[in-house]
Amino acid sequence: MWPQRFRASITTAAAALASVSAATGSCPEVPAHTLSSACNGACEVEQACMAPATTSTSCRCFGVGKDQLLVLIPFDKATIAALRASPPATYETIAGKDDTALYSWASNDDLTTVAALNLSSVVSSVVLRGGSSMDGLNKSFVANVDIDDKFLSGQTQLTWITVENLDLKDSMSKLAANLPSSLLSIGLQNNLLTEFPTPLTTLTALQTLNLGYNNIADINSNHEMSELTSLSLQANKISSFTAYFPKLSHLDLSYNQLTAVPEVIAKHSLLTSLYLNGNNIPAFTQSHAIANLKTLTLFMNNMTQFDAILPNLEYLPMDASLAESTGRSS
Repeated sequence: MWPQRFRASITTAAAALASVSAATGSCPEVPAHTLSSACNGACEVEQACMAPATTSTSCRCFGVGKDQLLVLIPFDKATIAALRASPPATYETIAGKDDTALYSWASNDDLTTVAALNLSSVVSSVVLRGGSSMDGLNKSFVANVDIDDKFLSGQTQLTWITVENLDLKDSMSKLAANLPSSLLSIGLQNNLLTEFPTPLTTLTALQTLNLGYNNIADINSNHEMSELTSLSLQANKISSFTAYFPKLSHLDLSYNQLTAVPEVIAKHSLLTSLYLNGNNIPAFTQSHAIANLKTLTLFMNNMTQFDAILPNLEYLPMDASLAESTGRSS
């Protein structure tokens, strides 16, 4: 999920910081149960804070490193119980360990609101993630946090944000409309989204977008982005994909509801990785061929025809029956 450079920098920073620290000062401007940057000098300038749920005068300070604000929000007891009682399908999960010993966190029982943040100019990335893991997720199991529509508005020093495992189905459009234009990478996995956040198309610098594990059904021309190089849409409900992203090199449409390879795919001449496994696609023919493809996944499609010529292909996992009929190894 995390690029190696980013994951390594977080781990290094975490080793040097306590996961959550208690400040000696108070933060009187911060309402209870609210993550804020109005810390009244009680925390480091790059940190956010939350007023304690008790009558203690000390703030709780959150942050990892000088250039990163990272907050995990472990689920409340009801969500944990529901997950144990009815876990999602394997393809709707990503395994992850408990990272609360390493990173800043506040339980969803305590943290219920995120205010508009005014971050230090040195903070270039923000991670706000439901659950206790930096990597794990279980589709449709989320933390419930009320996020201010303008929580990162005007923060043009930011290049990377991840807001995942949260219920954003009713607030995503307004949040997306107020994100800074400086962003290069956005992670929005498992936020109960039912449609592509169209305001994201105004972020003309954006290169990487992860919308996996939501409930999006359609990707069309209203969603096109000229600079996007990586688009992840795995484990949604996509049955139609007609958008064209001219610089796209990575596209993940695995575990959706496609019944054919989208015709527009062949126009994406820069694609090197295409994931189509877990759909209901019967054929991949020469009309779908992309010369630059190095990775193509087709398994779990009940596919009966494959006759595309892909000169640069290095990795092609497919169902054993199709592999046998085409003379390829699965």
